[in-house]
Amino acid sequence: MKVAVQLGNKRRNVEVPEKSKVRDVIREVKVNPETVIVRRGDDILLETDIVSKSDRLEFIRIISGG
Repeated sequence: MKVAVQLGNKRRNVEVPEKSKVRDVIREVKVNPETVIVRRGDDILLETDIVSKSDRLEFIRIISGG
């Protein structure tokens, strides 16, 4: 199935198997999971949440520093 992903100003469709989890999408996009928060609409998702083909996921980069 295809899931729509937005990372910064780049949008793309990612192909993942049915009943994939957020961690599978993160892996497919090749992003370090410690550097992003994944949002679906107004909800922040956990890596263990299941995605569906109609999902539009936004990857929000975590910025840290002192």
